[in-house]
Amino acid sequence: MTIPQINYPDDMPKGIEGQSADIGSDNHIRTRVNVTNDMEFGRGVSVGVNDDEVILPTNVAAAFAGVTHFSHSGSDDTTQTGIPAKTPANIKTKGRILVLVETAVTPASQVHMRHANAGASPEAIARFRATADGADTVRVDDVHSVKFESSAAAGGLAVLALNMP
Repeated sequence: MTIPQINYPDDMPKGIEGQSADIGSDNHIRTRVNVTNDMEFGRGVSVGVNDDEVILPTNVAAAFAGVTHFSHSGSDDTTQTGIPAKTPANIKTKGRILVLVETAVTPASQVHMRHANAGASPEAIARFRATADGADTVRVDDVHSVKFESSAAAGGLAVLALNMP
């Protein structure tokens, strides 16, 4: 017998990493193949060797390809937190998506993506932040139409707007 839920939190969470921020009509999600490591939802990805492949960013020259979009496709595991290696990946290239940020951000902040040397949480490869971190991050809003649309504290969820071709 399943025990019914009897406790309800006063504050519901905003969402989870990689979840669409809304159901707007201008959402583009492309399917690509994750050819390398397991990827968490809500992380930036780069173009792989072929156009239909994505990888975690590995250097400052990595071409930004979008953000991993939350999905249970390919798995019956409802606790799935990411995309296993060598499987299809849903990559959001247009629309609004929730991402966990490494530093405090505002809508006026620049958008940088980590590609190396993640330190203590919330730092992680392919997460986003407002400022450069030495040579370990790459700015993605100066080449692509990407911007923060909400404010968030370090370790919080922010809305990242994507408007890529």
